[in-house]
Amino acid sequence: MIATLVAQGAPPALARRDVAKLSRSRALTACRALLRQRDRARAQLALLAKLESHAELPFVQRRAQVSAAEFFDRYWAGSRPVVLTDVVPRWKAFTSWTFEALTARFGDLEIEVMADRDTNPTPELDLARHRRRMRLRDLIERVLGAGPSNDLYLVSRNRALMDTPLGEILDDVDVDPAMFDPARLRSAAALWIGPAGTRTPLHHDATNILFCQIRGAKRISLVSPRIHEMFEHAHGVYGIDCDDPRFAEMGDVPVHVVELAEGEALFLPAGWWHQVVSTTPSISLGVMPFRRPNTFDYRPGILWR
Repeated sequence: MIATLVAQGAPPALARRDVAKLSRSRALTACRALLRQRDRARAQLALLAKLESHAELPFVQRRAQVSAAEFFDRYWAGSRPVVLTDVVPRWKAFTSWTFEALTARFGDLEIEVMADRDTNPTPELDLARHRRRMRLRDLIERVLGAGPSNDLYLVSRNRALMDTPLGEILDDVDVDPAMFDPARLRSAAALWIGPAGTRTPLHHDATNILFCQIRGAKRISLVSPRIHEMFEHAHGVYGIDCDDPRFAEMGDVPVHVVELAEGEALFLPAGWWHQVVSTTPSISLGVMPFRRPNTFDYRPGILWR
């Protein structure tokens, strides 16, 4: 630093004095302490990620007959994704939530959707620009006739289940009362309806979610929150997509790919990065009223700075 200052014209004596003064400052001492804390945290995350990578069985398992007690102990407390294969088929929704049935029952209902998404490379970061109103029948007609497209999508932030009579369809969702609070379902559930080709970029949520595939199929790419490099390239809760060339530049980051079939449910623990692509026209439901506290302290100052 002294040599740099001198090279830029500072008198050598003055440069030595000011650098010595800076090296004794409280601010520099505090910065060094913060860097040590950061390095220790990174080392711990790297250790956990390495242990995670040594699993001999598929990391994201497909399970049936998982009790609420086992679910909360093994997957919730362990922050481990799992596909539950026998939850959705028990619901009336699995047979009653067809595109045709929803059109017949709620076709004239006006709902909010996200449209013209293809005009924006990051539509999730500019939601107000894409909010539109349309009838549910028009949405479904375009979903089934669009072919692969990311242009039109009913997403969780459209609040269709909370703000419109469409929420009545949750009567067809018979959640396990040992795992969920049925009384809070309407205020803690989210709906997605879109064609093949819709995609949600890599991001993480501040709540645990049971992501249920009612119609169609989705490909979900998962990255552990223990990979500290992910946060160095994040913009708020959004990261670099797994198929972006910049993702490979972070090194050998393990990506767990789940092909979520119709009738399956994926447990997404809070903090896990996930990228979602519809491979067919799709209806998905997010269920969040767990019998455990499910709101975590992700303050905006931490997420977005």
